[in-house]
Amino acid sequence: MKNKIAYIYPANSLQQGFIYHALNQSEDDAYRVQVLYDYHQAMDIDMYIKAWEACIAQYPILRTAFNWEEDIIQVIYKQGNLEYQVHDITGLNTQQERNARIEAIQVEDRKQGFDLTRPTLLRLHIIKQSPEYYTVLKTEHHSISDGWSSPILLKSLHGHY
Repeated sequence: MKNKIAYIYPANSLQQGFIYHALNQSEDDAYRVQVLYDYHQAMDIDMYIKAWEACIAQYPILRTAFNWEEDIIQVIYKQGNLEYQVHDITGLNTQQERNARIEAIQVEDRKQGFDLTRPTLLRLHIIKQSPEYYTVLKTEHHSISDGWSSPILLKSLHGHY
């Protein structure tokens, strides 16, 4: 089934700058924002993914892509697509080894760009360090986020979870 368009808006000036930069310096990762979240408790990964999917349904910016054929516009789709990977590093013996593995996941993820023409411009790595300790790496394109919206999104995420 084809993903239908819900809304089309002009991109704001900041988004226009991000898109211009991405088109002219595609290898530059300056606007790939990575954040690590630690959860010191058991996690139901399926429920956690469902909570993210609920956030994507709730917030149109998480279903946003861009088009620049004429003017730079935001294209908000009816559905988003959460990209995620689950890593189990419980077999590593020391916290130093686990930290090194998490850093390697970060480095590898940072090398991956985003297709700005397709939603969702966000991806997750859910990393199980122990049965009671998880780390989540969230990577997003800066065109869909800013500093003040992250706490709102996390509050919503945890409410859904």
